[in-house]
Amino acid sequence: MLPRDAYLFGLLSLALHGCGAGSETSPPPAAPKAPASAAAQGASTGPAKAPDKLERDALKTVLPMGLPWLLRRVWPEEVFREGKFVGWRLVAIPEEWTGLDVRPDDVVTRVNGKTVETPEQLWDAWTSLATAPELRVTYERGAETKEIVLPIAGAPAPELLASLTSPSPPPRKAPGKRGTIVIESREPAGDDPDAK
Repeated sequence: MLPRDAYLFGLLSLALHGCGAGSETSPPPAAPKAPASAAAQGASTGPAKAPDKLERDALKTVLPMGLPWLLRRVWPEEVFREGKFVGWRLVAIPEEWTGLDVRPDDVVTRVNGKTVETPEQLWDAWTSLATAPELRVTYERGAETKEIVLPIAGAPAPELLASLTSPSPPPRKAPGKRGTIVIESREPAGDDPDAK
């Protein structure tokens, strides 16, 4: 897997993290190992409703974890047509994405209107979620272009954006002057080659 493969799908997984439930268009999740009560089983047999928003607080928790945390949840493949990059094919759909109209073989082409071909473009889309009003994922399914739009509930977090985009920790305050250090050297007696 190429590094940029991981970046893109990390972003998509992050963006859709916490959007769990069942889907009308995808098969229901596997049955739990421990049997539930008959009433609970009857209530959970129908498809669950897809989420209608993302919570900013969830993004504040997940964004700082970075893309490696997300790479364990997705498997990307680059898609090229006529020698040009098109997007990223979803090979598998993480459990966190159930409830959304996303399937294996869908090709993600944009996140919040941004192309995500290079690691820099992906990072830009990733960090923009700290202040974005919504998550918008554009993808292709066959010949059809589709889009998932989820509003992000909660106030924008510019401080989170600043911490994600800062290349290093803030500089330390310069220490006050401590004086001048002078190192003097004296030739010990008898070590001067010219003195005889």
